[in-house]
Order: sequence, then C-alpha cells, then structure tokens
Amino acid sequence: MQYLTYFKQATNECGTATSRLDTLVQTVPSSQDASLQVTASSKDYVSLVWYTYSNDSESELLSFIIEKHEEHKSI
Repeated sequence: MQYLTYFKQATNECGTATSRLDTLVQTVPSSQDASLQVTASSKDYVSLVWYTYSNDSESELLSFIIEKHEEHKSI
C-alpha cells in the first residue's frame, strides 16, 4: 500500500495557510476544504479546481501551490 502526501497552500495579504492531505495512490484525494475538488485523475496526474465563496473573506487569494512528494524520494 502506497500513500502520497499533498500539501495545499493559500496566500493573501493577511498571510499564508497550509494544510496536508495523506491519501492512497489508487484513490482520489478527498478535500479537507469544501472549496477544493478533484475533477480528473489517473496514476500519473490529478486535476484540481478551487471554488471561492463570497463569505469566506474579503481578502483576495493571491496564489495556490500544490506539491507532490513520493515516499522515499527527495525533491
């Protein structure tokens, strides 16, 4: 059984927030936030989309960073 770890990071003028998601390779990651959804995936890729909600914050998001780290491999 192999797990992948995904990190998501959101940044705006107030700062940066990061969260971690550990998931099995053969499953689509479930989002830890309702605004993140997986739209497509295979063994080689995953397509993600974010939906912003008007009541989340008055601060506009500046960027998203997605990193994939495979077990026992360095980047």
